[in-house]
Amino acid sequence: MIDRPWILNFDSAPFCNGSLHLGHVRNHVLGDIRTRWLRSRGVDVEYRTQFDAFGVPHEAAAEAASLPTHEYVTRQIRRMEAQLGRLNLSFSTHDHLRTCEPDYYRWTQWLFLFLWRIGRIYMAAKPVRYCDACQTFLANTQCVGNACWRCGNQPQLRNSTQFFVRTSDYLERLHDGIDDLAGWSLRARKLLRSFMGRQSATLSQLCGTVDDASYTISAFGPPIDRTHDLVLLLRRDHPLALSLTTSIAPLPPRRRVSNARPKNPPLCVLDVDGTPIPVFVSLGDEFPADTDALLLPPNADRFPDAPKPHFKVHLRSTTPAVRFRLGDWMVSRNREWGTPIPLVDCASCGIEPMVESALPLLLPAHGGGELATCSTCLSEQPRVAGTLDCFFDDAWSFWSASRTWSRGEDSPFEFWRSNPPTEVHFHAGYDSFVYLHLYRFLGHVLFDNGVTHRAEPIDYYHGHDVITAGGRKMSKRHGNTPDFDQLLDEYGPDVVRLAIVGRSNPGKAIEWNTDLLSYARHALATARELAATVTSPSAARQPLRIPRLDRFISEYRIASAVDALYVQSTRLLKSKQPNVDLARALTSYWLMIAPATTVSTSHH
Repeated sequence: MIDRPWILNFDSAPFCNGSLHLGHVRNHVLGDIRTRWLRSRGVDVEYRTQFDAFGVPHEAAAEAASLPTHEYVTRQIRRMEAQLGRLNLSFSTHDHLRTCEPDYYRWTQWLFLFLWRIGRIYMAAKPVRYCDACQTFLANTQCVGNACWRCGNQPQLRNSTQFFVRTSDYLERLHDGIDDLAGWSLRARKLLRSFMGRQSATLSQLCGTVDDASYTISAFGPPIDRTHDLVLLLRRDHPLALSLTTSIAPLPPRRRVSNARPKNPPLCVLDVDGTPIPVFVSLGDEFPADTDALLLPPNADRFPDAPKPHFKVHLRSTTPAVRFRLGDWMVSRNREWGTPIPLVDCASCGIEPMVESALPLLLPAHGGGELATCSTCLSEQPRVAGTLDCFFDDAWSFWSASRTWSRGEDSPFEFWRSNPPTEVHFHAGYDSFVYLHLYRFLGHVLFDNGVTHRAEPIDYYHGHDVITAGGRKMSKRHGNTPDFDQLLDEYGPDVVRLAIVGRSNPGKAIEWNTDLLSYARHALATARELAATVTSPSAARQPLRIPRLDRFISEYRIASAVDALYVQSTRLLKSKQPNVDLARALTSYWLMIAPATTVSTSHH
């Protein structure tokens, strides 16, 4: 039996490595306003979030607190639950899912085995970025401007055998589908397109011998001929670079490799069938996936006169090509606090899946051991070392938010398919495109294999910019966040909510200061004065709709809605002809933004 139509409104999950900060507040308050607005229009909304409770940030914070990671995370979740409650968020349930609980990561492991069975997961030995500060390997998408996404340290390449999800086959389809994301804001679509980094150029295959060793180079850029003055920027881990130098000064990190302008001397000159091309080695720039080198226009004044070795190479082929910044997704991690990889290293069969009916494979903190049953020979074998990237746990979070799944033996995907939402609204910042890309990839894979009912998991995403303090993004890592509980104690939740959303629409960054709180207090005083003129703002009679406010909220322009609401409320209070119906309508909109508007408070 199919239930009545419903909408999922989902807030991006916070890490549980400390208090909520104001960036979280912006995200959750925007999600809550959206929910209240939809419900005021008679829409059945399931409003959810979860706790993103695995990963390096939790290990680091637990170590600093001298606590076992599982104990630290449990404490922080309780703290965050209380803070979310104080914000008066209208979640459908306050029993939020935790990615670190066995009844959740059991299905993370099921998803891994599903991808393994359909050939989407493979093992490979290759140079992988390693962050010394976090002591873990990183996927390329977890490096921002060549820095670790969490600590800002510049990672180094290390050869390592890891597990990868084969996402590259879907890149063209996902890129082509961006224009069809009609419910996403224009900026969100532009940023996603930039994040994927699609480039069209020529792929030149070079081959030759240098010091008696044979090399091939896949160079991406303009075609090589005598009419182009080009240089070749070589990956730092390419065998040619490794053989010709042992110490090269790193280049300044760049966000986009197409802007690379290396200042170090050329490593050598390749004579490509009569065309001399200086070769530089990049130690800091990102490359498109499956590319050894980039062909770039040179800076005429940067080449020193010192002699350089010349080597003859041959241009084997030149073909039009498309490359993306994104490659396949590395999902294995060498950390203890994560979902155990559900594979065994079987002495007879090799690397094989464990028996699926025995899931979940538990962490030691949850009573797990070192053995699991091989699905091929059914013998007890050592489980594969390591854990899954915490992004893997989050990547299926939408499907865990079915309103009928009870975290039992039944698959959450089955519940989703039997009674799917008509729409999914997602709330997260503009720094969430790694997640958004993975959500879309999994959506298409699950749909193609009959697991879910549609390919695109997110219908509406507008995004929001950061909150800064002193010009720097506010975050727990930077230590520039105010004490959130103290802020609530001093000002109350409505003032904090309105300070976050009332002066800047989500597309703009907010520089946090006390003026925002002063404005919020003043605006709420007007709202309470108006509410006092309404005998029963929650009366059974449906309040009037105000089209202008509806339009602003539907377009995610909450600050514009607050401004219009304040002006109209002030005008009505000054009017000598009271309009109770309009006052009730305006109060109903104030209650979407500041739910305790009509409650007397001692916060003055």
